[in-house]
Amino acid sequence: MGSKLVKISIFFVFTTLLSAPIFSTSNDGLIRINLKKLKFDENVVDHQESSIIPLNNFMDTQYFGEIGIGTPPQKFKVIFDTGSANLWIPSSKCTSVRSPTAMNYTNGSISGYMSKDIVEVGDLVVNNQEFIEVTKETGVTFLAGKFDGIFGLGFKEISVGNAVPVWDNIVNHHLVKDRLFSLWLNRQSEDGEGGEIVFGGLDPKHYKGKHTYVAVKQKGYWQV
Repeated sequence: MGSKLVKISIFFVFTTLLSAPIFSTSNDGLIRINLKKLKFDENVVDHQESSIIPLNNFMDTQYFGEIGIGTPPQKFKVIFDTGSANLWIPSSKCTSVRSPTAMNYTNGSISGYMSKDIVEVGDLVVNNQEFIEVTKETGVTFLAGKFDGIFGLGFKEISVGNAVPVWDNIVNHHLVKDRLFSLWLNRQSEDGEGGEIVFGGLDPKHYKGKHTYVAVKQKGYWQV
């Protein structure tokens, strides 16, 4: 998946709140997943753990959406992360391929096994998707987080275990019209409605004018 084939658009809007269900589709062919926003509460953090993590630089909100894994689908709240490429969730009833793996983040780490199952993203169904079934989490980010796992949106080049990212499989299996995903983050909501992520295009309700696209400098991260 080269830089000429896949593009990302991130934009911020601070006005209208969302009131739609957790995901939706429409006649424009876009797949929308609503995002929830929760304030970070440092009071729920173990003080022994927080002493080794620089909380003063920690973002004050978390944006997450819901996906399903397995049959019938088990729901998980995941953060959509453009800085990593793997999907991981807490250990669940999935088909483990028994390949131990681990990932390190700035504020913590996870370890577990590579697994494979059906992943539902909105009404998109991705078969035989590889992901990490986590058996251990460390770090204040995961211990205090209000989410279950992380949905990596980065390139396969940074994927742990050479797993094909969910977004790559969505594109490779032609599940969306356009090879494009976009994020709308609503920072001023008071009821937890934090925005949405759109797979397959842009939502014209949340921007004006035209977008300018630039090539990704190097496969891996979305850097220009």
